[in-house]
Amino acid sequence: MGVIYLAFFAAMIPLLGNGGNGGGIAAIVDMLAPISLMLPILIMIGALANQSSATIADTLGAGGLVHDIAGGRIRVNDAYPLIAVIAAIITWETDIYSLITLDSRCFALFYALQCGIACLSAVRGRQPRKAVGFLLLALVCATVVIFGAPVEGE
Repeated sequence: MGVIYLAFFAAMIPLLGNGGNGGGIAAIVDMLAPISLMLPILIMIGALANQSSATIADTLGAGGLVHDIAGGRIRVNDAYPLIAVIAAIITWETDIYSLITLDSRCFALFYALQCGIACLSAVRGRQPRKAVGFLLLALVCATVVIFGAPVEGE
């Protein structure tokens, strides 16, 4: 991701001496005009790299979870094809808005569980204010899990 920012700034360096025709935002637009064709490509590369790294990290984590849940009977490397097939089926059979909603609900559930653990830890540590705060956050996250609805597509 950092390479894209460096490429952007490297492409802008020759333009920094040119103040453009106007001031303020108009000058920025004028300065970026020569590289404006590159920006969408760099943004797409950044987005793809970001999603690819998240996918790889999630797949590696899921492989370890399958191995642990199976009590070591399934090797981590053997779990990857199973994970890929399940992910492909979910992606293929679910419309994009429902898929994003499912993803958001999963994250909200994860954070609700994390807040619940933090709440219990605060209770054990005799920190009632923190416990109440973590409990409220857990309830907000649980509300997202229960009532989250997909945005309607156009």
